Amino acid sequence: MEKFDDETYIVVENNHAKSHTMLPVHTLLDKNLSLNALGILLRCVTYLEQFPDRQDFCMKHFVSLCKEGSKSVTKYINELVEKGYALKIYYNTVRPDGSIFEWKGMVQYYFSETKFTKKRIRQTVKFFEQENEDKVIVEIKSI
Repeated sequence: MEKFDDETYIVVENNHAKSHTMLPVHTLLDKNLSLNALGILLRCVTYLEQFPDRQDFCMKHFVSLCKEGSKSVTKYINELVEKGYALKIYYNTVRPDGSIFEWKGMVQYYFSETKFTKKRIRQTVKFFEQENEDKVIVEIKSI
């Protein structure tokens, strides 16, 4: 079972007004996506609409907002990754001396209201690298 700590974050791309939550119709009607996974995606988008000054939040806190426990939330987040609505980036931190602090479990998720394309995956990875100069990507999980 995956355990969340203060190093696991969720990032959602969101371009809508903060007074309502919207998902594209093709996302809402994607029959390959379970209603539970859709609910997690909607909850992520809604959360960030309520706190527009934040672009990420701690996974531990997010799980505390859900009725389901971390095991269920993990299951549906992994479904979103498998179906292309999320990226899961594993990374390590580079120490000031240049050595890499290897610790499996450092993860950052990126969620999107629509499926990630290869171009958007490249853009998201580039964004991650620019925002996290002290981090080294180990693995990316996506569609």
